[in-house]
Amino acid sequence: MSDALSILISACYMAVAIMLCLLLDRVFSVPREIVRKVLHLLSSLWVIMMAYGFDSAAARALGPLLFTIINAVYAYRKEGRLDSGLVTFPISLFIISLLFSHGYVSTDTAISSMLVLGFGDGAAAVAGYFLRKTGKSIEGSLSMFLVSVAVLLLFSSLTLPWCIVVSIASAVAERITPSGLDNLTVPLTCALLMEVICIL
Repeated sequence: MSDALSILISACYMAVAIMLCLLLDRVFSVPREIVRKVLHLLSSLWVIMMAYGFDSAAARALGPLLFTIINAVYAYRKEGRLDSGLVTFPISLFIISLLFSHGYVSTDTAISSMLVLGFGDGAAAVAGYFLRKTGKSIEGSLSMFLVSVAVLLLFSSLTLPWCIVVSIASAVAERITPSGLDNLTVPLTCALLMEVICIL
């Protein structure tokens, strides 16, 4: 698949994801926090396209870089800050794409680390919302841990004990990192630990 076609498919995919989230927000009145996490989840799935659909590092990095800039302008105008999850999420995609393109992380690691963020962190937020917890909660961390184990079993070659270890580390990173910045610490913690495990 050519880079140009992959960029076009990626743009169409993200457009559909954004339209779906707008529909959830404006038509079905789904809470904003849930809509955000749905968008994060759908965005994290793009990492599969990143890993298999592009030939060059520049093409892989283009999408996340553009979304970082667009989201940064939007977040600064709407929220007055740049540490918003809207900004840090595409930054994490950008970093993972660079690490993958230059051979620092494997395909398994690149995909798994972003899906742990998209699905695991999303599960934590949803659990906290429905349990009416403010801020980060033990229930949210447990939800993230369980979902992360499932993601790693499905998308990585790690054995169950290692999946548990990586999931614990990812859940701890999410728990102790300020909201928004965990979009960076979770995938990087997951990716680093997975690569270390592969060396052992």
